[in-house]
Amino acid sequence: VRHERIPKSAYKGYEERYAGLIGDEADVPVLAATAVSRADYFVSGDKGILALKRIGDTEIIRTSKLLKKLGI
Repeated sequence: VRHERIPKSAYKGYEERYAGLIGDEADVPVLAATAVSRADYFVSGDKGILALKRIGDTEIIRTSKLLKKLGI
């Protein structure tokens, strides 16, 4: 499984788009970074984030769903 670290400079300006989408404002930078990533999946157990289902081209899923997709 490939992962990447997104520098804050890469998602600067995206935070305004995602502010107010979820109750926990501390999650906004994570959503903004996800939006600029090329990730297929964003794995989370957070109900607020999971409710979004997708950020850009990235599907938001639980760990159990990712494991099924990977055949584990």
